Amino acid sequence: MYPITNLEGIEKQEQKIENDHVIILLFAKPQDKNADEIIGSFNYFHKLSKDYCSIYPIGYSYGFNGMYSDVKEVLGVDNKRWQYSDECFISVCNQIQKRLKNWRYSCEPELIILKNSTDEKSKSRLNFRGYNYIDINRGINEGYLRSYSNFMENIIKACEYETDNLKAMERVRKNNISCRNIIERALKEDNTLQKSVKKILKDINFFRSYKAA
Repeated sequence: MYPITNLEGIEKQEQKIENDHVIILLFAKPQDKNADEIIGSFNYFHKLSKDYCSIYPIGYSYGFNGMYSDVKEVLGVDNKRWQYSDECFISVCNQIQKRLKNWRYSCEPELIILKNSTDEKSKSRLNFRGYNYIDINRGINEGYLRSYSNFMENIIKACEYETDNLKAMERVRKNNISCRNIIERALKEDNTLQKSVKKILKDINFFRSYKAA
């Protein structure tokens, strides 16, 4: 769980990580429905994710140093005080919209799930090709998800399984991790109504997979 204020900062953080893994961009404002559960689990999911995925809560920082006037304090990882800014949040959303095709922030908690890029020829460590989008509250309201926390737990476990499985088969290469497989595995574990995962993934208001612009 890394509270970094812009895409450039995320790029720098990803350059420090050599192994192939999943990147999760988390969009959740303190005023959102279910925000207390999401913010309250920052520390837990930071510890759980380890080397299998990097989670970036958009709009949050260790400290903005006076950059924004609308700062709120929240409790982050290791009981440290983090800061949140709507202005920062909007700025990063605008950055991401320039990189992605057909994505617009829904104004409710959501995830964008993508892969990192360890290809030396790539200009960016953020591999948005075929990125995946999840509307958290839509999933809860429709009964696809038990809760945000349960789904995130299953997402991280699915990331671990995907990574370890590839290592076991000695097939770890650039961009070889499948984000869709991870989401499908997580939904199978977290499907409270036992609906068909294929049918759930056809709900475009809940799940979308797009190409980068």
